[in-house]
Amino acid sequence: MAKLSQSLLGIAALGLAYVASSGTASAACDLKAKYPEFVGKPLKVGTTADSPPYNYRDAKDLDKITGLNADYFRAIGACLGMPVTFAVSDFAGLTSGVQAGHVDVAVSTIQYRPERAAAINFVVYMKGASGVVVRKDSKLKVTKMEDLCGLKGAAAVGGAQLASLEDLNKKGCAAKPIELTATPGGPGGPMLVQNKRADFYLGPATIQSFDMDLFKITYTQTSNLALGAIFAKTSTKLMEAFAAAMKTLQADGTEAALYKTYLMDPAVSLPAEIRTK
Repeated sequence: MAKLSQSLLGIAALGLAYVASSGTASAACDLKAKYPEFVGKPLKVGTTADSPPYNYRDAKDLDKITGLNADYFRAIGACLGMPVTFAVSDFAGLTSGVQAGHVDVAVSTIQYRPERAAAINFVVYMKGASGVVVRKDSKLKVTKMEDLCGLKGAAAVGGAQLASLEDLNKKGCAAKPIELTATPGGPGGPMLVQNKRADFYLGPATIQSFDMDLFKITYTQTSNLALGAIFAKTSTKLMEAFAAAMKTLQADGTEAALYKTYLMDPAVSLPAEIRTK
């Protein structure tokens, strides 16, 4: 997917340029005096690193994690005086990573759901939406999710998209269920579509996530679900500091600048909010 890599390289360059100049943009965010217990401590962030434009590997340096959330969390770390490091995991491993204390916080396209909040805490800050991704030459017309009944579909294991399709099979598609394949995330789902082993992939509704020479988003499923960063139930003080930093970065324009850098609509932003149930 060379064209995707080239487009991401351009976005990554913009992101690096933003990081280089973000000292001015986020100068208002300095909470080190308010949360001195975290100053100098590393903020270990778990991520999938396979979800552009949110988190992905820099094409020029595969050890570097870039993207909207990656730069956002670096700005949060700077606000709190915490150097940020990233640990890459598959999507399903993010929750267990924070629960076990391997990472302090995890982020990907993790949608808040009450059943999830029974085991982990959230700081939500973005609206959720999913896209029905098909081959560029597909004739599939989708005007509602029930149009997917009887087809072969793929979605990432542990993700809200897979849960959405499973729920659809119990209700609107009960008489003609979707044949579901759960993938680890990343390019696996779209590759099934490209190879005609699946009719569609339900994933992030962002064109940067896919090679648009090969795929298209034929339908966008919006929801009231929110995306957020996740924390262990025991990390209440760190979560409070993180949320405070995020609110400051939302207020001083840093967050809006990041949305612009990564070609995303700032309208998807939500006021940072802690959710523990």
